Amino acid sequence: MERVYTEDTIRFMEKDQEKASIREQQDGNNILMSLTGSISGEITNALLDEMTALIIAGQGITLNLSDVTYLAPSVMEVFLQMERKLEEKNKILQITQMPQSIYNEFKARGMHDLLEIEVKKG
Repeated sequence: MERVYTEDTIRFMEKDQEKASIREQQDGNNILMSLTGSISGEITNALLDEMTALIIAGQGITLNLSDVTYLAPSVMEVFLQMERKLEEKNKILQITQMPQSIYNEFKARGMHDLLEIEVKKG
């Protein structure tokens, strides 16, 4: 999968079609990361790198998942790792607009109580 970088977005392309993206925006003392598309295992390392850099820089992270169609189990593990690292720095990881189907996967794995998650309405 090819990565295409712009000022605030990483696009993951396959055969000239965008499969997923990670977009970052400053939101007060936090960074808002909007994820879109199918967040597969191939994207896990890029997401881990981006989130680690933000934590090192002292940023809290809000993840908007409203446009995510799939989230690999390895990405769920990254969220847990990052939440622990943020907690050590007295920062938080918030997950907003999580689609119900993805929330059900977190719940099936017992992860829904370990993270601050807002489920998408509707």
